[in-house]
Amino acid sequence: MLFSIVTSAWAQAPGTAAATFLLIQPSLRANGMGGTSVSSVENDALGIAFNPARLGVWANESFFIAEFYPAKSDWLAGLASDIFYDAKTFVAGYNLKKLDHRIPVSLGVGYTHVNLDLGEIAVTGPDDPTTPIGVLHIVERAKLWTLGLGFDYWIKAGFGWNFESIESGLVPAIIENQVYPASTNIKAHDFGVVLYAPGEEIIARLTGKTLELRARSRTVFGLGLGYSKAISAA
Repeated sequence: MLFSIVTSAWAQAPGTAAATFLLIQPSLRANGMGGTSVSSVENDALGIAFNPARLGVWANESFFIAEFYPAKSDWLAGLASDIFYDAKTFVAGYNLKKLDHRIPVSLGVGYTHVNLDLGEIAVTGPDDPTTPIGVLHIVERAKLWTLGLGFDYWIKAGFGWNFESIESGLVPAIIENQVYPASTNIKAHDFGVVLYAPGEEIIARLTGKTLELRARSRTVFGLGLGYSKAISAA
């Protein structure tokens, strides 16, 4: 059983004022968990896009993970047939306890790439908003570099930072009633924190015994707290 407390109903994606496609959660697992995914400490590489702090906690295990969509996902398939979503991520972590058991610190790094292909969009002019003057193929892109720092001493604590490079082509240039592709480049940063108290581990350390409901069946429960928010965009 997992008990989870989330300080925010959702994790604010970076640069959302100018790049609303980043409100789409790339992790299918996190989508299934709703807002509680912000406080999850389970390995979910694509989930660091919404809370980079999770990388710091996962790095306790010293690992490398690559996660990606095997094929582009039809986004809003019932409304349009040419809108596709795609994401991939690579993360690595290292636990400094491997060097010295007295250092309960772990470090993680990650890279995530997100694409939203909006297909062909008709562009209208300022004089007549009902008559298209051109058609453009628009793709929204974002690259996220993640740093994670984790501590594991009775409770698991993670802190993380995302550094994003966002390219949005939703504002084309219109010159003398001619449409030209144009893009807006945005730099954004966001910060996240996650705390998790593994109840069964804490009780085992205090009592020297593990909790078992029955033979060979361990009880797993804990209390989680997570928060993530964009701190700047330019």
